[in-house]
Amino acid sequence: QGGTDLYNSDNTGLGNPNTDNAGAAFISKPILPAGTAVFPLVVRNTGTLINNYQLIADDDGTLDPVSNSNDLPAGWSVKFFAQLDPTCTTLGDEISNSGAVPANGGTVGYCAVVTAPAGAAPQDFPIWFAVRSPVNGQTDILKDQVRVQAARLLSLQADNQGQVTIGGTVVYTHTLSNVGNVTEGTAAGNLLIALD
Repeated sequence: QGGTDLYNSDNTGLGNPNTDNAGAAFISKPILPAGTAVFPLVVRNTGTLINNYQLIADDDGTLDPVSNSNDLPAGWSVKFFAQLDPTCTTLGDEISNSGAVPANGGTVGYCAVVTAPAGAAPQDFPIWFAVRSPVNGQTDILKDQVRVQAARLLSLQADNQGQVTIGGTVVYTHTLSNVGNVTEGTAAGNLLIALD
């Protein structure tokens, strides 16, 4: 009957069982809030018959035994694309199935594109990639991760409107907003800024 093997294109995760790096991720890629990271993956069919596989992503490795849908927290997404080159520099059409994978060690490469939510805080976020055969139910999983980078960004808005008489004064209201993903200032809520 043979088996199924999912691994990264650099061969990390190759072989069964080989789902993670002693509990850690095989590959860690940087990602910004609302940004993307691309993982080139390979599925190998060591069986004696042609097979095909549903492509799945999960954040904890506890795959639903029936569903082939992605199981990720709100705001996170993973989409899969046909592979046009080994590094996934160029993406093909979006796919949800590997298509036919030849028997006796045949392989098919594909690209997984992870998108982080706009407000994602700096963190290491695990991604478990998986494949499941609708033909015989064979499954394999692989643990990678993305590392959300700090994005420091403050926005200063002023109303820029006011009237004043000769010798008088006018007050312009300014609003300072933190639109990054890192808390700014001290624990007491103080922030020292300089305006030019």
